[in-house]
Amino acid sequence: MKKYEYIKDGGLAYPVNYNDIWTINNSILSCVDIDTGKAFEFFKKNNFSDVAYVDPPWGQGNANTFRGKAGLEQTANFSILLKNIINILKNVRKDVFIEMGINWNDELKSYIKQAGGKIINEYNITYYKKKPCILNHCTFSDKYSLIPDLNGFDDEETPFIAIEKSTKENDIVLDCCTGRGLTFVASVKNKRRFLGTELSPNRVSVSLRKIKDITGQEPVKVIGEQYV
Repeated sequence: MKKYEYIKDGGLAYPVNYNDIWTINNSILSCVDIDTGKAFEFFKKNNFSDVAYVDPPWGQGNANTFRGKAGLEQTANFSILLKNIINILKNVRKDVFIEMGINWNDELKSYIKQAGGKIINEYNITYYKKKPCILNHCTFSDKYSLIPDLNGFDDEETPFIAIEKSTKENDIVLDCCTGRGLTFVASVKNKRRFLGTELSPNRVSVSLRKIKDITGQEPVKVIGEQYV
């Protein structure tokens, strides 16, 4: 697993295993696979959230790559993956923000509409300051916030702005594809609680290390709460 260690971000600071649940700074992060349905049960148990900001895989190849890096051999079905993500997000109480590559954005929007969601706005942003993508602002509850124009921003910045403008202190922010932890970090910096899942144990460890560096708090593995 050495080639999947994120040394730049702190490496494997914590011994994360699949199905673990960790807490830090009144937030909860679990290492589960969306394809198994365990992620939905995790969010349901924790009463979902007030808003969500998610950057899911972009396309079949991207989804397969993430599974391989997480040490999983099963090939993902991108359409099913998107539907599973929307099945989680449709329970969010207010605003939902979803990043998606341009080539797959129409597919994402079709699933949002099929689930009863409403697209509020689309913003042309960038990924790693160079790759163009779309940030969809939508709602499944008809409750949503007015936020600044995010066209031209990079996704290093958009989670912080979206969360700041759509939530208040101690609101819960959901991300079912936590990845490198941008939404987690933005939530903590805005004094919001975070509720998330991530496929890769390494990336869970990275996120926990980032939050420890911000808050000075030590993450704690929740005993007896693992899904089996």
